Amino acid sequence: MEVKLRRLQEVNATFREGLQQLSQAEVGRVHVVLVEGDAKRAGTGMAGRTDTGRRVIIPEAPVPAVYHANSEGTQRGSETLVQLCPGDYLAFLVCSCPSCLHHRIEKTHTDGSTTCWGNLVS
Repeated sequence: MEVKLRRLQEVNATFREGLQQLSQAEVGRVHVVLVEGDAKRAGTGMAGRTDTGRRVIIPEAPVPAVYHANSEGTQRGSETLVQLCPGDYLAFLVCSCPSCLHHRIEKTHTDGSTTCWGNLVS
């Protein structure tokens, strides 16, 4: 039994090490996120997927609209805040990897500043 437990621990450690390396490689990359709906496990917020298929949890908060429609037509770069809905796309910059299972993600603004919006979940 001790041998099985030790081997399982070795496999788990190897898996986590590989996952940590893959997660660290995501830092600095921009991902397109498709909002899919409400996050069931996270309590509040929205769930989505990156363009690489990884699950994302986004806090429920209005986000700046890149494009928005009004009576004059569509305008780019507005300061209008919109509530996320299923089917919306967001651009995110992965800025850090505090653990092997979560990345911190920030919304990048046109002026270069960032705002944290959610977590990328492995």
